[in-house]
Amino acid sequence: MHCELAEVERREQARPDRTAGMHRRQAGLVHRSVFYGAGVGTGRESPEVLVLHLRRGLDLAAHP
Repeated sequence: MHCELAEVERREQARPDRTAGMHRRQAGLVHRSVFYGAGVGTGRESPEVLVLHLRRGLDLAAHP
């Protein structure tokens, strides 16, 4: 799952267990060298729509 920087920073500020700027410092390192079979953006779509996107992607992968 991916999210725009502004939204991640807003979420960081809303959570007391997060350090401000943590995502900005780690974003380039955490996902480097990792392959993901699917991805969705969590900043604009509802959880229900994201699930539909993922299910569609899994269906396509299972039935090429």
